Amino acid sequence: MLVRVRRTGVCATDLRIFHVGSSAVRPPVVLGHEVTGEVVEVGAEVTQLKKNDKVGVIPDVYCGRCPQCRNGSENLCVNVRSLGYSIDGAYSEYLKLPKVFLEKDLIYKIPSTMSLEQAAITEPLACCFHGLRRSKVGVGKSTLIVGDGPIGLMHLMLAKLMGAKVGMSGLIDRNLDLARSLGADFIINASKEKALDRVLAETTGQGADIVIVAVSSPPVIEQAISFASRSSVVVVFGGCPPRSTITMDPNIIHYGEVNITGSSGYTYDDYRKIIDLVADKRVMPERLITHTYSLSKIREAFDADIKGEAIKVMIRQ
Repeated sequence: MLVRVRRTGVCATDLRIFHVGSSAVRPPVVLGHEVTGEVVEVGAEVTQLKKNDKVGVIPDVYCGRCPQCRNGSENLCVNVRSLGYSIDGAYSEYLKLPKVFLEKDLIYKIPSTMSLEQAAITEPLACCFHGLRRSKVGVGKSTLIVGDGPIGLMHLMLAKLMGAKVGMSGLIDRNLDLARSLGADFIINASKEKALDRVLAETTGQGADIVIVAVSSPPVIEQAISFASRSSVVVVFGGCPPRSTITMDPNIIHYGEVNITGSSGYTYDDYRKIIDLVADKRVMPERLITHTYSLSKIREAFDADIKGEAIKVMIRQ
C-alpha cells in the first residue's frame, strides 16, 4: 500500500535518534512513526481499504512467534520491525507499507469522528495507556505524574478518564497550566516548592498510590520513588541513556512493598482501545498540539521541540 502522508507527530524518540543515534536504528532510514495519511495505491489483493481512504498506521510489527509475543507481552517482541527504525517512516511525502502491515491489520480506516491530528497521536497515547494499565490505576487511586511534557500530559488525561485523583509535578508553568485545564487535581512546580512536602499534603501524609515517571532522568526517578506510599506502584516510563544507574534504599521495597516496574511500548489491544476512546471523544489528545510545521521546515520543528518552545509538534502536509 502506498500512503500519501498528511500528518506526522514529532516524538522525543525521533529527536534522540536524530541527535545521538540508536542501537535499534541503522541508517539510512527515514524517521517518523506517528502517522496518518490517504491511500494512493493498493496491491491487487487488497480489499479492506481503497484509494482515498484516510488511514492511520500502527507502526510496530510484532513477530507473534518469540516467547514475549506468545506470553502476551508482544510489546517486548525481540523481532519487532518498526516504522522509522528498520522500515522507512513518515517524515516523507509518501509511505510505502509492506504487505505485513495489511496481514496483521495494522492499517486502519480513520473513523469519521476522528481527525487526522488525533489519529497521528494515537501511538504515544497507546504507550501511555499501556503503562497505566500496568500500574492498575483506577477509581480512588491517588496518582502522581512526574514530568509535564506531552507524555506526562497524556498520562494525566488517561488517568483522569480511569477515575483516579491525579497530580502532576513539573517545571514549566505553561505546561502545568495546561495540566490544570485538563483536569489535574493538583499541580506542583518542582522548581518553586518542595515536591515531597506537597505530595504528602495532598495524600494525607501517605504518598501516592501510583507514581508515573514520565521523564528520562535517573535523579528524578530516585526522587519519584520517595513520593510513593506503602504498597504502591512506581512506573518508570522514560528511557534513560545506556548504563544509567539509580541508588535507593532496598528497605523501601522490602518493608513498604513498593512495586517498581517499567513500561515500554504498547500491545495491539492497547492501541485499538485508544482508537476507540479517541473516536468516542472520551480523550482529546489534539489539545497538546501547540506547533505545526510543513515537512520542508522539519529542522525548525525539531528545534522548537528541543528548545522547549512547543508541547507537541505536528508535521502537516
